[in-house]
Amino acid sequence: MRASTRTKNGSYFSVVPYAANHSASDAGRKQLETIACELGELEDAVRRAGSWAKYKADVAALLTSKDQAVRGYCAIWLADLGDPTYVHDLETLLKTDYPTQDDLPINGWDRGRALEGLGVLGAKDHEQELCRYLKSSNRWLRVGAAEGLSWMPAKDRQPDIARLLKDREGQVAAIACLALARLDAKQYAGRLTKIARHRDDLFDTYRYALFALATLKADDQAPKIAAMLKSKKHPKRRGPAMACLALMGCSRYAEQMASLMADQDVFTRQAAILSLGILGEDRFADRIAPLLVADDRGVQQAAACSLLLMNSKPHAAAAVEVYDRFETQQQAILSVISEVERKRLQQRLDAAIAELKPTSK
Repeated sequence: MRASTRTKNGSYFSVVPYAANHSASDAGRKQLETIACELGELEDAVRRAGSWAKYKADVAALLTSKDQAVRGYCAIWLADLGDPTYVHDLETLLKTDYPTQDDLPINGWDRGRALEGLGVLGAKDHEQELCRYLKSSNRWLRVGAAEGLSWMPAKDRQPDIARLLKDREGQVAAIACLALARLDAKQYAGRLTKIARHRDDLFDTYRYALFALATLKADDQAPKIAAMLKSKKHPKRRGPAMACLALMGCSRYAEQMASLMADQDVFTRQAAILSLGILGEDRFADRIAPLLVADDRGVQQAAACSLLLMNSKPHAAAAVEVYDRFETQQQAILSVISEVERKRLQQRLDAAIAELKPTSK
């Protein structure tokens, strides 16, 4: 029931379509179809397997697939099913050196997911081993080790994970940011702010630093984050910075955010509109409402989300109508915040719609 619920409500990714569409071979896709973790299909897959125990065994069997995408996705999916019986299977995957596949940039990704899975299953006797992998030459193993230690959780390993904040690979540094936030490592908030303001890399690590600061509720860093709203050197950072401030409840910057609703950059405008909604600043509702018919579809969606989050009853009917029209595309508007916060915000939106729809008729 836990796994099925997490799949249906979006708090865990749907294994089959993502792996099949992005990484798996034709043979790998057929293997993934046998465990059918697509929305609403998990219960049917378990019935086809004959029992819950047999289903888990079938997933574990795919850890030896010739396809790295299959091995990696099954490693983390098996861990999320929560059975410590399979710690040994993940350990075997971690220590098996499979041939590389056509020099793919994801080589080692499956073993990284095994490391993460050990953490998800709370395998504390593997803590020291995970810590050693933080120094691996393979970025996927460094990523998996950081993720695993944070899920374990291994709070004593915060300094070891923090060393990855300077990693040459943006993706590794980004995951280190999120791992530290998951471990509630508030003592690194200053370093996260420096990354948010100054680090440049192709992975946009600054976004993950801001996600982490929002998770930590590091409002002592708010003045430095707010300074990013005026940045001419890094204008694309203004949107995530506003979202970070909003998620921390920093209403004192609402006027500054409102001024950016007229910014030349459309993504900055969208973020400003959404951030005011996150803050619940309904005093701006009358300024946001006309944007429901803006030329840009993204601005329309941001305005609808914002008004709904504000529970703006005078604009409920129009906001619900726009939201319903674009509902399948709302994720793009919420991309300025982290996955965890996005799900929480979606719950707020759903609750607001349930409350406002009767009054909007």
